[in-house]
Amino acid sequence: MAKSKSCRCCGSRKKCNGAHVYVIELESEVIADSKFRKKTGISEDFTGRCFYVGQTSAHRVECRFKQHRAKKSTRRRGKPFPCTCKNGKPVDIPYNWSNGGNSFVRKYAKGLAYELFSHLNPLPKKYEPKVAEADLAESLRSQGFAVHYK
Repeated sequence: MAKSKSCRCCGSRKKCNGAHVYVIELESEVIADSKFRKKTGISEDFTGRCFYVGQTSAHRVECRFKQHRAKKSTRRRGKPFPCTCKNGKPVDIPYNWSNGGNSFVRKYAKGLAYELFSHLNPLPKKYEPKVAEADLAESLRSQGFAVHYK
């Protein structure tokens, strides 16, 4: 089985048992969005790179990215998306409040920034995914990037 770019243990279609963090690069146009500026603490004249940082324990990073990017009509409550994370074969998983995606990612995503997170995956069992997400986001902010995370 081919390896995933986002994790040294995941396959290209099947997820390993670990949790993962991920970084999605956003188009610079997101800076014009006042909600993004407020959440990231940047000004309108910011010129650096912009990112969304997330974490997942249920899906491969690439599958989670597809969920984020799904159009509103596709994400209607209960409408399924094909997921291969559990056994490598497509299984329909319904959209719900927890996997619907982020509006900044849906509108402004450039793609996954593998170079910023793949070396961290899978997360060690003792490392809480939400803490890992916040630590990675704060690390990127300290390097001068605009970063949104939950």
